[in-house]
Amino acid sequence: MPVKPTYEDLVKKIEQLDKQLRECGCRTETLLESESSLLTERENRSVEINSTAFKLSAGQIRTTGQPWVITSRDRAEKALMESEEFYRLLAENVRDVIWALDLRMGKFIYFSPSVKGLLGYTPQKALKLRVEDILTPESCRKAIVLFAERLTRPQGWDGQEREGHLSLDLEHVRKDGSTLWAELSVTFMRDEHGEPSELLGITRDITERKLIEDVLRQGEEKYRTILENIEDGYVEIDLDGSFTFVNESACRMLGFSYDEMIGLNYRQYTSDDTAKKMYDVFREIAITGDPAYLMDYEVIHKDGNLRTNEMNVSLIRDLSGNATGFRCVARDVTERRRAEMALIQSEEKYRTILESIEDGYFEVDLTGNLTFFNKSFSRIWGYSKDELLGMNNREYTTEETASTVSRVFKQIYTKGKPARIPDYEIQCKDGSARILEIYASLIKDPHGASVGFRGIARDVTERKRLEYQLMQAQKMESIGTLAGGIAHDFNNLLMGVLGNISLMLIGREEQDKDYGRLKNIEQYVMRGSELTKRLLGFARGGKYEVRTTDLQGFLTRSADMFGQTKKEILIHRKFQQDLWPAEVDQGQMEQVFLNLFVNAWQAMPGGGHLYLEGINVELGEEDVKPHGIETGRYIKLTVSDTGIGMDEDIRAKIFDPFFTTKDRERGTGLGLASVYGIVKNHGGFITVESEKGEGTSFHIYLPASFKSMKKAKEMSKNVTHGAGTVLLVDDEEMIIQVASEMLQRMGYEVLTARNGKDALTMYREKQGTIDVVVLDMIMPEMGGSQTYDGLKAIDPQVNVLLSSGYSRDGQAEEILKKGCRGFIQKPFDMKGLSARIAEIVEGK
Repeated sequence: MPVKPTYEDLVKKIEQLDKQLRECGCRTETLLESESSLLTERENRSVEINSTAFKLSAGQIRTTGQPWVITSRDRAEKALMESEEFYRLLAENVRDVIWALDLRMGKFIYFSPSVKGLLGYTPQKALKLRVEDILTPESCRKAIVLFAERLTRPQGWDGQEREGHLSLDLEHVRKDGSTLWAELSVTFMRDEHGEPSELLGITRDITERKLIEDVLRQGEEKYRTILENIEDGYVEIDLDGSFTFVNESACRMLGFSYDEMIGLNYRQYTSDDTAKKMYDVFREIAITGDPAYLMDYEVIHKDGNLRTNEMNVSLIRDLSGNATGFRCVARDVTERRRAEMALIQSEEKYRTILESIEDGYFEVDLTGNLTFFNKSFSRIWGYSKDELLGMNNREYTTEETASTVSRVFKQIYTKGKPARIPDYEIQCKDGSARILEIYASLIKDPHGASVGFRGIARDVTERKRLEYQLMQAQKMESIGTLAGGIAHDFNNLLMGVLGNISLMLIGREEQDKDYGRLKNIEQYVMRGSELTKRLLGFARGGKYEVRTTDLQGFLTRSADMFGQTKKEILIHRKFQQDLWPAEVDQGQMEQVFLNLFVNAWQAMPGGGHLYLEGINVELGEEDVKPHGIETGRYIKLTVSDTGIGMDEDIRAKIFDPFFTTKDRERGTGLGLASVYGIVKNHGGFITVESEKGEGTSFHIYLPASFKSMKKAKEMSKNVTHGAGTVLLVDDEEMIIQVASEMLQRMGYEVLTARNGKDALTMYREKQGTIDVVVLDMIMPEMGGSQTYDGLKAIDPQVNVLLSSGYSRDGQAEEILKKGCRGFIQKPFDMKGLSARIAEIVEGK
């Protein structure tokens, strides 16, 4: 039969329950009112507690009662019943689960009704559960171990206040299988022998608290991990300026260990100026409470080197709102400042370069509007910076060029590769046209998005002109080489015809029936010879007889002769005083000016004005570079007319061989071509200026000469006879035959050789008996130059008359400089040949 609790038992249980409730956070108030006289006689009396009221509210329990002495058994039983009613009301009116476990039976003997809300079981169902049914395996093991360890302790081991009490957090399993965390407050009840008999427990749902704790723990771990892994230094400083907390980056930034940093004052690693700056910032923050930013302050690294930092500073307050220190996030910007300074210097360097280069640099947006450019770009266009900024590329170029640019930019945008625009024609502010060469590439922002184009614009207008002139010169040289070869062979043919005519005319009188026909043939041959001279006029090496000439007098005479036949042309002259002379072939130069005069006359069909001008000029590198000639002193001769002028297309072709705007009956197209070649072969150049309806001006530049001018000898009109031996060297059989007979008719003994080797052999054999050698310049195997050198080796005083179907210039001139006594151009007649030989013999 269960033993009824005594007064002491009830008081003890109430005190234990009250203590557990307080430890769980409940506010309780138990009033036990007793009379001292009754307490002194407890051993002989029964006690009754009459509960008068329970006041239950959130987290608060209030109990009141009054014990008194009952001498009869009935009153003792009544008191017991009332005490049980007290526990029942108490258990049913708390949210926490109150439970009891009989340690002897290992079974739950009580669950308060709140178990339904916590675990989902009714109290009756819950009493049938085992401990392992309501705890997760891990929590069950933990509980058993702790309970067993506590039960084996001797009574009173853990002190009076905590004797037999245990608090722990365990994970519970609800009826539906879900889990929750609950806090258990357990008291170990002992029997009259002091042995553990029951576990009295209170279970409180702490799932929400656990979640909050997990969040707080995770947050703390998260931010601690962040602080320890960020590159920036994080420090906390007290109000005196000493470190109370630092992260690893802060230690690394200053070179100190964590232990060295804690307690270190910021004044110990900064200069006095920096320390004052930091103090002012800290004081301002302490007054206003507002965060502040401190930039570019210098700190002293442990190794003594200065480092540059920037720092965000804010105030630390305690729970009462009182300032306790400062938290700082510092970043080492030493390398960044160096990089920024290097970038500034680099930008300044490249800006200086951009502003110094001759090429134009530009940047445009995707629609072609200018966003940036250098001074050279403005100079090329002729606009100011304000005028160009924002201007679209279509506003300063032709439609055709704009279309080309649009296509190229689209290609650059699509492929992302730079591209070249070779002939970018622009219209300058003054209306002039320029040709540019542009290299363009794509501009991307830091995120990789295409935002525009940048490029280099090079003005190649002058280069294009030079290229055209070079191409023209190369074309003329190629045609000249061809023309020279044709003229050489043609002159050999004419030589055969003219030689035979000369022989046939010997001894014939004008009354002879064939004399007129022969003279006509001779004239036809000479006209053919003039044609070859024109061909040779623009062929390389086209000069014949060169002598120092007074150009003013020469040009005046030529103009006067032309003016006598063209009365409708008014000629005006303007020459600089003391005009320099030049070395020219007067015959060819007459051809030059005659062609220019005729060209002007044809451009003025109704008459007009012809202007002649001559001045001395000094040409520098930039002046002569396009023409490939030497710098120095030149005579500039200008022939201008007031005729119809030329458009650009015609002006670009006027020096081309066989190009003409006239009917074929009126011109061959060799006139201006021969002018170009003759001037070029004299070491000069010719340019032209002309606009449609504005007339034309030709400018001829000839190298000045300061040699003394000699009067040319007049050629005898008759054949000059002589005596002696002539060695005739030529590879053309026709020339050998006709020239031999011509020489014989002049009175000379003739020896012949058909190549250079035979000539050297014969001269060596006949050395001392040969008076003159007539040497052809162009021969196979051994040419005239090598043959002449061989003759000079045999006889340094050898007399050689050089003969060629080419002109005197070039190779012939080199042979003459070596000591050759004279030159005769094919075709020649007996008068010319006899005169040349006579000059050599007489000069000997």
